[in-house]
Amino acid sequence: MNPSRLLLRLPFAIWATALVLFASFPLLWILLSALRSPADLLAKPPRLFTEPSLHWLHEVLVQTDALQWFANSAIVAFGAACINMLLGSLAAYGLTRFKFRGRDAITLGVLFVYVIPPILIFLPLYVALDQLGLTNTYVGGILAHTTLTLPFCLWLMQSFFRSIPPELDEAAVMDGASTAQIYRLVILPLAAPGILAVGILAFIISWSEYLFSSTVLTRSEMKTVPVALAEIASSGHAPWGEIMVLGALTTVPVLILFTLIQKWFVQGITAGAVKG
Repeated sequence: MNPSRLLLRLPFAIWATALVLFASFPLLWILLSALRSPADLLAKPPRLFTEPSLHWLHEVLVQTDALQWFANSAIVAFGAACINMLLGSLAAYGLTRFKFRGRDAITLGVLFVYVIPPILIFLPLYVALDQLGLTNTYVGGILAHTTLTLPFCLWLMQSFFRSIPPELDEAAVMDGASTAQIYRLVILPLAAPGILAVGILAFIISWSEYLFSSTVLTRSEMKTVPVALAEIASSGHAPWGEIMVLGALTTVPVLILFTLIQKWFVQGITAGAVKG
């Protein structure tokens, strides 16, 4: 590469590196703090690098119900992600492939629901779940999180389905395929990256959701990680080591998941921007 071009790009590379380090520092500090001994964690002045210790991890696993909290979060987030992928793909297929009265109104309604603050739909949702006997159940938690994430996921998935040429549907009809067969054999394989991207976003949003979880899932055996973490942090003497460990363990699954499927995630996010 031409040295002059390298010199021109050097400032941008420096700025990009600085921004990445600045954005990553809180996460790095949480990870380092989670691996410190009690004395090193409270040392003044704080030290960046210390001898690793699993003291706080042992405390979290032995003294708390962390495994149950993570299991609850995983079940609710995975269930919400699956429902978002299923209902979102079906609704997006219908809204992008069929012309019927009120189609545009439904699309605008989805956008309207998405921009409404969650607190406004929280009360009627809680009353409905309580009357159905679904509070403090996995089904109730999954439905609450689906209510929160589905409007955005449906709106996003419509762009993926619009990027699939309608001519493929017409060709399938000429071959005698039914509507269900077109959806299952033609649309789903092409929209799979976008559907997967929506599922990832729904999982991440649900995994870190606090408002609905703190009221729909109130029993100790049904708590999710964000709820338990908030309760520990608001206690009279907050054990910062345990908080750091829980924060690190909450972040790690999302990072691992995104690392494993980042290729399909990027492909799905960019699919809706390309027509053809």
